[in-house]
Amino acid sequence: PPLAEQTLTKKRYEIQTVGYPSIGPENAPVVIVEFSDFNCQYCGLFARTTFPVLMSKYPKEIRFVYRHAPLGPASSFEAAQASMCAYDQDYFWEYHDALFENQDRLGAELYTEIATSLELYLPAFNTCLENDGFIGSCRDTPHIWVCFLPKSVFCAHMWKNHGNSQRARYGFTN
Repeated sequence: PPLAEQTLTKKRYEIQTVGYPSIGPENAPVVIVEFSDFNCQYCGLFARTTFPVLMSKYPKEIRFVYRHAPLGPASSFEAAQASMCAYDQDYFWEYHDALFENQDRLGAELYTEIATSLELYLPAFNTCLENDGFIGSCRDTPHIWVCFLPKSVFCAHMWKNHGNSQRARYGFTN
């Protein structure tokens, strides 16, 4: 139907956040879930400019959850895997920042360089890199979901309307 005849429908989504990197209080009234790609220039711009401002301005009001949506090339998946290997050692956000600061250098050399600079335990990090258990075959457009607690109510998103199968892949339920 023409736009004038369309009605707005509200949908609620429960978004899986447990087990994913997050920052901010568990009981924050606002939860922002970003699906991102370390190769995406717009994601990098957000990570370097908007994200730090949000978190410094609203440290007690926002819980930010990072979910991977690598678009490819291979370095997108490798960078996502490397960040989760850093997550295993409680250094996700430092690794996240370093990857976005060095988007033009994504590759094995950079991943090891960052791990070394953060003083990660390299044998465990390297073993983790060889296992792609964190990053399956997810492919989608990076986007952001904003939810308000106590119910995870879908409020706004920067993502085209995709079918239920794609939402289900990321753990959303209606």
